[in-house]
Amino acid sequence: MTTEFKQSSNWFTGHISNLIASHYCRKATCLIIVILVILYFIMMFLYPWFVGDWEHVQKVWARWQPLNAAMVAFAASLIAVAIVRNHEIQNHKRKLRSREAIMPVLLSELGDYNKQLFDFWFELHEKLGNGTDTFNRSAIPERPLNRSIEISNSFIEYLEYAEKLHADKLAQVLIVLQYLTARTESINDTSLGMNVARIKSYSLSQLLELTKMRVEIGHFFEFIRGDVSEINLGPITLRQIESAACQFQKFDSNIELEIKELAKKDYPN
Repeated sequence: MTTEFKQSSNWFTGHISNLIASHYCRKATCLIIVILVILYFIMMFLYPWFVGDWEHVQKVWARWQPLNAAMVAFAASLIAVAIVRNHEIQNHKRKLRSREAIMPVLLSELGDYNKQLFDFWFELHEKLGNGTDTFNRSAIPERPLNRSIEISNSFIEYLEYAEKLHADKLAQVLIVLQYLTARTESINDTSLGMNVARIKSYSLSQLLELTKMRVEIGHFFEFIRGDVSEINLGPITLRQIESAACQFQKFDSNIELEIKELAKKDYPN
């Protein structure tokens, strides 16, 4: 758990830092350019007209001819940069669209794995409730990112091309998935025998975390399918948790009520 979680957290932190730094650098550069252009226009065109006649204006332009030539060249370079930038934006949109086309398959993989983890913790929670403190370790589901390197690469490519807020949200979901997986794989007979009541409470908290992940995956599905124009980036509500818990179809148990009661402490209606 520790190594993978630290690596993922470090990558996520570095990714966010680079995005913030590049964003503010672009904003500062644009602001400086705008200020300089405004000052040039005032001093080269407006001010000479107010302090002299047409002959004075021509003398000012002649005196500052090298600067004027440089400004013309600078304007031409800005136009060229704008054309290149527009081409890059269009290319970026095409690449993002191609990544979005495969996202339903990737989200389906995540959803299936989320369900498998929920089933594992649900079975463990039920066994502990019945007084059983052993479990079948072979029942721990295999990580989807281990089953196919293409899945990992596809997620990475989407994170590179997606909008910042969307990429941040998906990165958070993937990081949570990794530490939930690590917690699952760290469970063993020894830890169960130490304190059954504590492990039972712990298993319920994992079921709540997996239910919350179900909500987040659902938000991405809605966006990718085109049901909504923007991913829901707001806080998770209790109603959403209730709805997601129903999707696991554990109708013959009280697990939905237990998850709801646990969620009531921290989530609004």
